[in-house]
Amino acid sequence: MKSCNSMGCIDEDFTIDHFSIVKPDKPTYLKVLRSGPHDVTLKWKIPNNMVDLLPGGIEHRIEYQIPGIDDPSYFRKVDATYLPPKNRSYVFELTDLLSAHREYEVRIYIKPKKAKEEEFWSDYACKIFNTSSERPQRPPEIAAGAFHQMVYKNHRLVNVFWSQLKKYEEAGANFTYKVVVSQGEKTETLFPETKNYISLVIATLDSLKPDVIKYYIDLPQVNTYQFSLSANDGSVSSGMTWAECDMARGQIGLFVRGVCEAQPHREV
Repeated sequence: MKSCNSMGCIDEDFTIDHFSIVKPDKPTYLKVLRSGPHDVTLKWKIPNNMVDLLPGGIEHRIEYQIPGIDDPSYFRKVDATYLPPKNRSYVFELTDLLSAHREYEVRIYIKPKKAKEEEFWSDYACKIFNTSSERPQRPPEIAAGAFHQMVYKNHRLVNVFWSQLKKYEEAGANFTYKVVVSQGEKTETLFPETKNYISLVIATLDSLKPDVIKYYIDLPQVNTYQFSLSANDGSVSSGMTWAECDMARGQIGLFVRGVCEAQPHREV
């Protein structure tokens, strides 16, 4: 640029890199090629003008979210720095997904390699998909002594307690627990859906050292709690002995076995 007056002229040069201030169109035709229990193969295309006109090519930002587990504003980042800058289409393997039989949302952005500012990332291309099912990866946790027995109508009634799997650990549709009961030569398999004397209770099982005589637990005051304790030595157990009081929701008394006084810490 030249500026002149009666005293003379001066030249000043300005360099404008047009390719560093371009916000590209978002990726197109994003689709799922294959879905496994913990991975998915994605494919998408780049707008032709971005491939043909950007001399340095593009870079990618890939992120995904697990609805129901992640905060709605949080997306997990994926390393996409190794993707080539000048392809017209891309195939990407998204791996190490948390759980099978679960919904995920993936978002893909692109930006010119020469662009330095965040504002030049494209809008995102979005795809919602489900991973396929698999067998649960572990059985429910059950502690020695997590049972209670009593006599009912001249029969021995045994209640067995276990910690339920997390929702994301169920890994498939129609999830259920199967209880195999053996006594002598008789074996019976029970399911909660068909036997009304099996009920599912949310239980937390903690193991304590032998010399512990007090135990403190921080508990939300939105639930009702019951407490029990068993003494175990290897495979020998006393079975569960219920506390003489229950913790009631919202500090309101539910007189099942008496009511404990609500405190910031509960002593069991």
